[in-house]
Amino acid sequence: MPTLLGLLALFGFYAVGAEYTDGWALQLGSTRFPTTYHLVYMAFWGAFGTFTAGAFAMAAGRWATEPRAAALRRLLEAAPDRTWLLGTGALALAIPALIRVLILQDVAVSDDENAYHFAAELLARGRLTIESPEQKIFFDQDFMINNGRYFSQYFLGWPALLAPGVYIGSTGFMNAVYSALTLPALFLTARRLAGAPWGRVATLLYLTAPMIQFVAATELSHTSCSMMLAWLLWCVLRARDEDAPVWVDAAIGFTFSAAFFIRPTSAIGVGGPLLVWWAWTTWRRRAWARAAACAAPSLVLAAAFLAINKVQTGSALTPSYQLELPYHASNGYRFCRHHPGKSVTLHNMSFTDPQLIAARNAIAGLRFNFALFGWPCSVLFAIIGATSRAPAVRALAAGVASFSLVHLFLADAGIDAAGPNHYFEPAVPVLLLTIVGAAGATRWLRELGDTQAAARAARWPAALLVGAVLAAALGYTPVRARSLYLRGLDQSAPARMAEALDLHQVVVFTPERYNRVCRSAAQNLWFLRRPVNHPALAPDILWVNHLSIEEDRAYMALHPDRAGYVMVYVDDCDLRFVPVGSIAADSIPPTPPVQ
Repeated sequence: MPTLLGLLALFGFYAVGAEYTDGWALQLGSTRFPTTYHLVYMAFWGAFGTFTAGAFAMAAGRWATEPRAAALRRLLEAAPDRTWLLGTGALALAIPALIRVLILQDVAVSDDENAYHFAAELLARGRLTIESPEQKIFFDQDFMINNGRYFSQYFLGWPALLAPGVYIGSTGFMNAVYSALTLPALFLTARRLAGAPWGRVATLLYLTAPMIQFVAATELSHTSCSMMLAWLLWCVLRARDEDAPVWVDAAIGFTFSAAFFIRPTSAIGVGGPLLVWWAWTTWRRRAWARAAACAAPSLVLAAAFLAINKVQTGSALTPSYQLELPYHASNGYRFCRHHPGKSVTLHNMSFTDPQLIAARNAIAGLRFNFALFGWPCSVLFAIIGATSRAPAVRALAAGVASFSLVHLFLADAGIDAAGPNHYFEPAVPVLLLTIVGAAGATRWLRELGDTQAAARAARWPAALLVGAVLAAALGYTPVRARSLYLRGLDQSAPARMAEALDLHQVVVFTPERYNRVCRSAAQNLWFLRRPVNHPALAPDILWVNHLSIEEDRAYMALHPDRAGYVMVYVDDCDLRFVPVGSIAADSIPPTPPVQ
């Protein structure tokens, strides 16, 4: 009966979506306050999802009699650790790869990915920058610096990890590799914190967490940073053992520095308390050899970080991230998301009134709560886990709190495709706290007494986990996947049209907004600009900005071996490629002038 009630609740949930919100099309794309459809969705999933998870948990709890529970534990422990990790690691590799192909349609979800990809292409060729292309205004866009040197604004840690994919032609699947490499660190840490069976539960929870798997299907930097931080956590725990080898301390320096090279604020937020804890332990032990082992890779990566800054910006202390806004201001704000009068103290940070700061963080927390596991309350067990007095758990909880503090003034939660991506890095720590909380609740209930009732009660935390995961798999994840798929259709429309027309050796002049929202699954598409071209400008299709018909025709003189087309939207969603030579000069308006 509980299972039937849960399924009926799911049917009602989907019926509401089909009748009133275009099948729960979430209108994703807001970086701050959620859209109306998204808010309505969270409200209904909060109610119906809670009921469904509770019903499934009740069914799981009733099914898991003591003999069945014992058999399930034996099944979890049957395979050797190596076999378990190989099997779950293969799934961790396959799931994001399938999401990228089948749902995202192998297209970027944001312009950031194009900039990362370009940087990876440069690094694969041993370059940090190249000369700006001729008529560089045709190549200006968000996240790119084009001031005589042409390069991405982003830190190069992630592009360096993305670069191996350049050689094999599959950069889109590199995050799946790093997601799979996160799994052993997650398992080993969860096993230390909660025991071997719970370590295996942690890997299953990782595989079913929609936010983790959807982000791992992109070319965004968060998955690789999270991998480094997961290994940093395990290394810090391992370094506290009396028999810990010195290479573990070297790995602490490397993983923290690599995470900093990818996403500095995330590394400081999540990894800072762990590094302080390790440093305090090392100081008390007077383990100077271990301190030196940690310092060696840290100094190498720090020197590389400063040297890259020097090459790209002329100052070792000025990262390229701080050049984007000044460059676009000097260029009249053409082909970028910024506008005149915009001034910031620190890029992507907003130091405004306390009420707005509190509101933005509350919204980020709400989005994270739903997106992480797809549960109406994804942080339920994590809150219980954070109350543990174990030093390792306290360090883990301190990492989550520190991340929140470091990102307190963040201007927005990030694009809302897979979830609030600017708040992704706490995902693994919260997952581990969830495991600690569920294990602790189970242990506490079991210790209430040596009675049959206590034994039954001790099964309910695991049953609630099962119920919540099943509810998310049947309710939350399909809705999010459908919205991402529909967004992908809009985002990939120009590329699909070019493929359908069988265009080769062409220049395509694109309007200021590369694609249009044509389905209710999106409010904004954050793949706004055209793809960033190969550094050698070699591919069949050279995507450039449309200025005016006269200027477009003049630009074609630089590429006499190519045909030229202007990409035109008629009535927003009717996309056409029109030969530039056959268009009347006044038929297509120019892009906005320099402001």
